[in-house]
Amino acid sequence: MRYLINLLALERKLASRRDAMAQLGDRIETIERQTSHFDLLDEQMISNLASIYLDVISPLGPRIQVSGDPQHLQQTGVQHRVRALLLSGIRSAVLWRQVGGKRRHLIFGRKQMVEQAKTILARS
Repeated sequence: MRYLINLLALERKLASRRDAMAQLGDRIETIERQTSHFDLLDEQMISNLASIYLDVISPLGPRIQVSGDPQHLQQTGVQHRVRALLLSGIRSAVLWRQVGGKRRHLIFGRKQMVEQAKTILARS
């Protein structure tokens, strides 16, 4: 939940900065063009996604502190994957806001969301 709240806060800061939004859009278009040459899960693509987060999103606000084993978190590949996932979280937050999502919906609807996720996982 802490990560969600932090991602939503970063998304709000991003939305208020047209220059950052434009830069983000340009960088994502570049990634889209690269998918014709590389697999999306290729280490180079993950590194490129991580650099977008590091260059565009990270300077907007306080850094998100990721919990985990320091030995693993110090590995460059792991850092790239975490930053790429945080970028995807920002994208999810943008979509959440676009469909009318609010922070209070997460707080008050958390139990229902967990139940839905369990139901979906049980079907898989």
